[in-house]
Amino acid sequence: MSSTYNSFQQKLGYYVSPDLLILDELELKKLNQNSVGDFYEIISRRYKNGSVVITSNEVFEEWGRIFYDVVLETTILSRFIYHAHYQLTTSISCHLLNNLTTYLG
Repeated sequence: MSSTYNSFQQKLGYYVSPDLLILDELELKKLNQNSVGDFYEIISRRYKNGSVVITSNEVFEEWGRIFYDVVLETTILSRFIYHAHYQLTTSISCHLLNNLTTYLG
């Protein structure tokens, strides 16, 4: 087994092993082909085994644009929504509120 493979497995374990994984602002960066495959590995290994909290400023229907591969996109999103609990808010984000408070004094 190569050291690269062992390093990948170790890094994968870092994201798979916690009881709770928080993905903040998921939509900010579109994943490339290699990254979406790795992301799929994390989500598929956590599926039904660990909780995931996702924050996003985009509506759920727009999340698909961050994934490179349509098949992986469908699989990842189906695992996200299986047994999911949604909390939609229409409030101002805490980052924006903090910046406004600092700016306005």
